[in-house]
Amino acid sequence: MTAFVQYAILYMARKMGLILGDPIFFIMVLYSIVVYKRQIEKIKGKIPFKYLVGAIGQDLIVGIFIGIIGSCLLSYKGINFEVDTNILVLIPIAFLLIMIHPRFGCFSYVIPVAFMIEGGMRIIGGIFYQLNYPMLVSLVGILHILEGLLVIASGWHHAYSVPIYENKKLVTYKMMRHIWIVPLFFNLLGTSTVVPLYALLAYGDHAKVRSTKAQSFLTGCLILTFGLILTLLGYYIHPKGLQASGIILLMPVLHELIFMVEEYCNKN
Repeated sequence: MTAFVQYAILYMARKMGLILGDPIFFIMVLYSIVVYKRQIEKIKGKIPFKYLVGAIGQDLIVGIFIGIIGSCLLSYKGINFEVDTNILVLIPIAFLLIMIHPRFGCFSYVIPVAFMIEGGMRIIGGIFYQLNYPMLVSLVGILHILEGLLVIASGWHHAYSVPIYENKKLVTYKMMRHIWIVPLFFNLLGTSTVVPLYALLAYGDHAKVRSTKAQSFLTGCLILTFGLILTLLGYYIHPKGLQASGIILLMPVLHELIFMVEEYCNKN
């Protein structure tokens, strides 16, 4: 235990240095502030600067902390992810899917689309990129495990009341909005260079039939279960060929199942 604590302290110190020296991190912070402010003010109207700083500041600290701790645990157990420039192809695909619906920006949808595009290019005889899908499936699983823990631990914080007309009656719900920047650390393929990559984990929910804490606990458990399933499929089974195709294409179905189960629980 002592050895792990010492390892964790040194790991966190080094990785915080990488994060604070990375201009991309500050761009992500600015982007999350703009998006969070726009989402809240669209529903609630103009919000005090103090509230904005408190909400964003807490999400920022918690997101960084859980990202570094998650990476530390993986590194301590000898589990390291390697990436190359091919992974950048996911960025334009994510932006295109976000234009259809913000939810589709999740890698649970982006990776299957990238997989189908790559398959289509192979059929016509051209390969512009090649992704490590078992690694990506595991990565999506780990991100959802971290997101589930974040939602359970702090998803109910900073909830605010919103009046809504429903069945010709004015009712008040508690709305929850969070954006966490979660850093994960990867080795560049074929080198010993470690680089931080940032996941922007967004959580939006409302408490109708239970308390905000109970609602975020329910949603967090569903997200956590989804993450555990993907991690097991991606890391321990190492899917290949047709098996890989089935698992990758199953990802968005399982992700949609989260919302269906949550809606069922809320109705019953």
